[in-house]
Amino acid sequence: MNEQSAEETLSFLIEEMKSQYPWFYVSCLLEHDLLGMANEFIKQKVADESLHVSVNDH
Repeated sequence: MNEQSAEETLSFLIEEMKSQYPWFYVSCLLEHDLLGMANEFIKQKVADESLHVSVNDH
């Protein structure tokens, strides 16, 4: 998964969550930095995948 599609997926999920569970979205946002957590997760995922790619190249 590249960073662009990860961000698009994240945006889509957040829109879905806002429309279907607004109270849950708001409480998550207030209690946790949801976007910050998701961005960290994506960065880690991208880093992991590029690590795997470089390992597989050799």
